[in-house]
Amino acid sequence: QYTPAGMAQFVLKLVDQLDLHQVHLAGFDLGATAALRFAYDNGDRLHSLIVGAGPVYADRYTGLLADAQVPITGDQVYSGLKGRLKAYLDEGIHPSVAHDDTLTDSLWAFYADRETRSHLKSWINATGQEVYSMPSWYEVIDTPVLVVWGADDPYFPVAQADELVSAFPQARLKVLDETGHFP
Repeated sequence: QYTPAGMAQFVLKLVDQLDLHQVHLAGFDLGATAALRFAYDNGDRLHSLIVGAGPVYADRYTGLLADAQVPITGDQVYSGLKGRLKAYLDEGIHPSVAHDDTLTDSLWAFYADRETRSHLKSWINATGQEVYSMPSWYEVIDTPVLVVWGADDPYFPVAQADELVSAFPQARLKVLDETGHFP
């Protein structure tokens, strides 16, 4: 199930199969939301948590994620605007980082599957999906948390990282200079 709860369940099954009692868990981008949900559901199984630049406040999406929340525009974005995806990804990579179209091509292939697009769209949709309960998750997470964020992230401004750090009793922030969304 491609939701924060579903992804957290997958991580729990993996941890159980590996016969691990406590783990260090890291999540970036959408994985940050899944890691936070894992921490909420399974705090006793977590030794520490690292979260990086992701949709940790569902009401503050920008760029392509904001477009995806509008039903008609969102359908248009995910059904064929590869150029928009490339521009969106290029925007998130700091100019000092050399890159080619590999990331765009792999994400495009991933989103080519209609079911995948449908799950992702429902996850970030602005119509009251599960993701909107995230701040209430933070109140019960007492594991040490490291928040890592790009100083120049165009999708999730570093101010969200500052706010996220203040939500946890044991958290610290590392802002990476000259870094966009993709480190």
